[in-house]
Amino acid sequence: MRALKPCNVLEVGTHIGASTLFIARALKENRNTARVSTVDVIDVNDPVNGPWKQIGLPMAPKDLATQIACLSLISFHATPSLDFLKDTKDTFDFVFLDGDHRPHTVYREIGAALEKLAPGGVILLHDYYPDAKPLYPDNNVIAGPFRALARIVRENPEIAVLPLGKLPWPTKQGVNRTSLALITRA
Repeated sequence: MRALKPCNVLEVGTHIGASTLFIARALKENRNTARVSTVDVIDVNDPVNGPWKQIGLPMAPKDLATQIACLSLISFHATPSLDFLKDTKDTFDFVFLDGDHRPHTVYREIGAALEKLAPGGVILLHDYYPDAKPLYPDNNVIAGPFRALARIVRENPEIAVLPLGKLPWPTKQGVNRTSLALITRA
């Protein structure tokens, strides 16, 4: 966020709002008029059934955003991602996809996000396991994003995929790998 300096960001899969808050804080530090729209199928700020409440966090994402003075940069949407992408008139410089990880959903989300991507914009896909092979010592694999993206690249050779792979800092499970991948138009 800090380096790319996007003006309009979309996050799919708010959950407890961790990424939302990091994105908003970076946008604020960029000191521009950037905003983030974050979409989840449920009301993530629900005081009774929100995911934050279910895992025992002390406050909802919107309250945390208020605490770090970023709420004015965030729009929370409780709707299916594909409905949001179909209905929005906005275009986005940066899209972070971290919602439903089933291949058919990721396939449709990437296609819809590409239609809303501003020129020069990028999509960051979470849980991309190249060749559907393990990245971490636990050997777990979430294959849906890889399968969806493999199909998209076969159908659209102008789509480029850059798995971020090894990083200079430790991530999870004590390794320096990430399951993030950038998607751009070649």
